[in-house]
Amino acid sequence: MEMNFTNRKYLNMKRTIYLFGCLLGASLAFGQQTHDHEKCGADSYYQQQMHADPSIRERAAQFESEYKQNMATYGAMEKKAPEKFIIPIVFHVFHAGGIENISYAQIKNQIDTMNRAFNGPKFEKTREIFWGVAADCEIEFRLATIDPNGKCTDGVVRIYAPETENATDFIKLKSAWPTDRYFNVWVVKDINRAFQSFGTVLGYAQFPWSGGAQTDGVVIRHDNVGSIGTGANPSVGVPQWGSTLVHEAGHWLGLYHPFQDSCFGGDGVDDTPPVMAPNFGCDHNINSCHNDNPDMPDMVENYMDYANGSCMGTFTIGQKVRMHTTLKNWRPKLWLPSNLVATGTADPYNPTTCAPKAYFYSTFTSICESGTVSFRDNSYNATGAMTYQWTFEGGTPSNATTANPNVTYSASGLYDVTLIVTNAKGTDTFTRKQYVEVFPNSGEFGAGLTEGFEFEVFPINNWKTYSTSAANFTRVAMGEGSIGGNYACYVRNNAVEAGARFYLESPTVNYSGIDIPTFSFYYANAQRRVGTNVNGDALIIASSTDCGKTWNMRQQILAGSISTTGAAPFVAVDFTPNGPDQWRKVDVNLSAIPVSQRNNVKIRFEFRSNGGHNFYVDNINLGFSTGVEELANESNFTVYPNPSAGETQIRVNMPEAKSAKIEVLDMFGRVVSVLSDGPATGGEQNYTFTPGTDLSSGLYIVRLTVDGQSFTRKLMLIQGN
Repeated sequence: MEMNFTNRKYLNMKRTIYLFGCLLGASLAFGQQTHDHEKCGADSYYQQQMHADPSIRERAAQFESEYKQNMATYGAMEKKAPEKFIIPIVFHVFHAGGIENISYAQIKNQIDTMNRAFNGPKFEKTREIFWGVAADCEIEFRLATIDPNGKCTDGVVRIYAPETENATDFIKLKSAWPTDRYFNVWVVKDINRAFQSFGTVLGYAQFPWSGGAQTDGVVIRHDNVGSIGTGANPSVGVPQWGSTLVHEAGHWLGLYHPFQDSCFGGDGVDDTPPVMAPNFGCDHNINSCHNDNPDMPDMVENYMDYANGSCMGTFTIGQKVRMHTTLKNWRPKLWLPSNLVATGTADPYNPTTCAPKAYFYSTFTSICESGTVSFRDNSYNATGAMTYQWTFEGGTPSNATTANPNVTYSASGLYDVTLIVTNAKGTDTFTRKQYVEVFPNSGEFGAGLTEGFEFEVFPINNWKTYSTSAANFTRVAMGEGSIGGNYACYVRNNAVEAGARFYLESPTVNYSGIDIPTFSFYYANAQRRVGTNVNGDALIIASSTDCGKTWNMRQQILAGSISTTGAAPFVAVDFTPNGPDQWRKVDVNLSAIPVSQRNNVKIRFEFRSNGGHNFYVDNINLGFSTGVEELANESNFTVYPNPSAGETQIRVNMPEAKSAKIEVLDMFGRVVSVLSDGPATGGEQNYTFTPGTDLSSGLYIVRLTVDGQSFTRKLMLIQGN
């Protein structure tokens, strides 16, 4: 078909309305049209990055200057031989054992879609009025066949990560190849929407001049990859036929939305008409802005708008030059011949079968004694028949040759698991150290366990912390803002990404014989202002009676009620409680736990970050009964001197005559000394611990058990040479 290119004059007629400063402003606003989902989170992500690093504005201005220079010389460049850019790409597929672990065929289907979009003009979806500006972008994406270590790869990495169900930027740190050599695409089940104004985010990208190297790339939902597999039937919206990743790759290459700042902003490209708001569906009759010259309809077929994927089919000449500016000036190493050879993407490009990459997971790895763990092979990088050789330390069976074995563990402890996989191309071994944690069937501590974070080491005593962020619960000095003692545990919430989740998990506690099992704690939190956002944090309290395999929610404190400093004023600095009135006590009733299951209870604090300030927790008391709760007080149960280089004194002020047991345990929970086990009169009792020469220097636990309830103190022992 002969094409009419007379509309190319539009390049020189349009842009008196586009104000460069609007592109660099912090607003980067979405259009006013609402919809049930947001296709792209790049703008909101960009705002977050600029808030954290104002120098991004200067780099953005530098990019715009370079692009204008390249646009000015485009006519001369057009007469030269076409230049083609080949980009090595790697997909990191994060899954939780579900359909989000998409197939290689679905990924390959996406690559084919991207290459049709970026490598060759496609006029079948471009209206004739825009033929003159439709461009062959001369960019081709190829799955890497050599990984950063020089080994054979199919360009796909697969990782089990529950965070995929609410993915934040932190998930990128779990698997990333050098971003100056590979275009990294992170595939997830769902994207956390804490930074988004509304709706579901289908994907987001990092602009070439913003953010750090370790986060450079695109995050995308699994059901927006390609047009087959989960991409053919997304859980949100209509099928996008692979256009979502084309759109996000456009951002990664320096393109804005055409509706950027509505009719009076624009995307900085002269041949894309301004658009008032995102276009959904495929309405070819809409002309939302009339202040461009000539007055052109909305280019709904442009990949950088929000129209349905079946409607999209156009990049313009101006967008092509913008993308080439990115590749030449901001991503120059990616397409160099030497890098194409190093990544296995140079001509002739012939992907081959590789040796497997051994990998496995289990959806739960914390169990009680005699519990069973189901292991799942997730080895990747290879096709065809594979053989398996498993080794299970402490498990029954101790070896297996099937892909997905079930293993029973009879004794408490921490155990390694190893998998060796082999195919015709080679063998690989993968070991997870201390992967399976087996707890005793009865709680490690009696009700009455306390934690005030006063000892210099934390976590200890089988407390556990973990998170979906690089940050975590941390012990912190409190000064005058303490609720008791000198230390607390906190999340520095004003320095983490919105949507991150933080967990503080107790050891197992035996509540047997307690008529009304309870626990209590104190916490502190404040609101802060970020743009127009307010505190959306939440605290979820859950319990487990199967050693952490499953959890049941017991109480939640949600946005609007979590702040302990009131709704206003917002705290604009690093929040630290200034006194007891900024702490709140919470009592949690555990009576819903069946009596038969109260002998083994774990408690979990889950703090969900979403725009609030630092979160503190202290004085955790796991279940006291009347008459002995005074033993939680430091003055009634004392260990001294501490640290100790010899004999250690233990003083207990009994509220009344009781049966008492005093033990010293090492950090593995093994009893190294029993100081008393029998009746104790009321009043002050004194005991002496003399360590044997067989004990090494380190941290020990002194445990006092009265009426089935346990109280603990930490002891630092310093043994001589």
